[in-house]
Amino acid sequence: MTATRFVCPFCPLHCDDLEPSAGVGASSDCPILSDLGPRSFAHDRDTPPPQSSQLEQARQWVRAARTIAVTGRVIDLETARAVSRFASRTGAGLLPLVAPDDLYPEAFARDGGIGTTLGEASSPHQTVIVIGDPDPHWPRLRQRLTGAGKTYFWQGSDQIVARLARLRGELAHPKGQSTAASDGLDDADVATTHELIRDSKAVVFLIVPAAVAAEEQRLLWSTAGGLIADLNRRIRAMLLRFDASLTLRSVVAWTREAPSAGLIEPDAIGGNEPLALNGDVDLIIDMTPWGDRGTLPNGTVPRRDSGRSAAGAGPRGKRRITIGQNACGGGEGSPDVSASETSRALHLPASTPGITARSMAIRGDGSVALPLGMWAETGLPTAAEWLAKLGM
Repeated sequence: MTATRFVCPFCPLHCDDLEPSAGVGASSDCPILSDLGPRSFAHDRDTPPPQSSQLEQARQWVRAARTIAVTGRVIDLETARAVSRFASRTGAGLLPLVAPDDLYPEAFARDGGIGTTLGEASSPHQTVIVIGDPDPHWPRLRQRLTGAGKTYFWQGSDQIVARLARLRGELAHPKGQSTAASDGLDDADVATTHELIRDSKAVVFLIVPAAVAAEEQRLLWSTAGGLIADLNRRIRAMLLRFDASLTLRSVVAWTREAPSAGLIEPDAIGGNEPLALNGDVDLIIDMTPWGDRGTLPNGTVPRRDSGRSAAGAGPRGKRRITIGQNACGGGEGSPDVSASETSRALHLPASTPGITARSMAIRGDGSVALPLGMWAETGLPTAAEWLAKLGM
């Protein structure tokens, strides 16, 4: 961490070795920070707070709604606590859609798993196998892994699940000898990974969820979990994950004694019985701490539909309130929303955690809680303050 203690809020790596100036306009070696830092600074500096009539309208919608879904991105500890309190007060369901096609939490809840941290993966004794392209999601990951003993990035991007299954079979072959070459299997990734594992005592797998389609997610994590379990019979093998919703998951686990109707399991954020994923609810509250960068962390393009969540998935709301930056249109004052839509969409601009609002965030690997600083002044409330007002 630098002496000035700047922690980047914009991806689950939460890098803590960058200068504060990068977050408010100066150049950075991270494209996400270079884009969202200046944009968030400008938003927080130039956006006036909404009129009191908009807040009162939003309160009326909350009071009138029989079913409420809270969705979107929850980055920091204060917002996560506010979301949990709001859900308790209103009976809202939580449907964070940071990566709606990542079904690892479901596999972990069912089968368990063996995980590790970024610091451990970067140790000299580790061999790290990266499957999928991490750069769009975690641009500085390669830099953070330079301390690892060996790092191999798979070159092929197709048939990931089938090739992982093939690797598992190769490693289970009698005497631990590879058949990749003798069987004519022209797969450099499988062959190279097999050789690296055979020569290692500790192996870390990092699999980018977006490397496979949504319909293959369950099979992906089942196959990866089985492979890691097999390897742990003779060496140390682990999975490195970066969960952008980990701060919220942790708060849910801390603050709820047991799951209740309308609230989700902390390790299975997703649909619940009162709120079907593709059904209708009276009100959606979308947490949008920063605007649309064109694609979401799972690689999908958000739909410009003011009735749906920021991720373009999940339940359809008869009304919708966005809190943060106006990511995908929707809400009074948005230039791309028709007059008829303003009657069912409101936007409450909020300060950006880590840029103009102090808070904390848990790194996506679960290893550490880091302080998010305030590097500029703003007249905008925090998202937590908005939720407290809506839940009164």
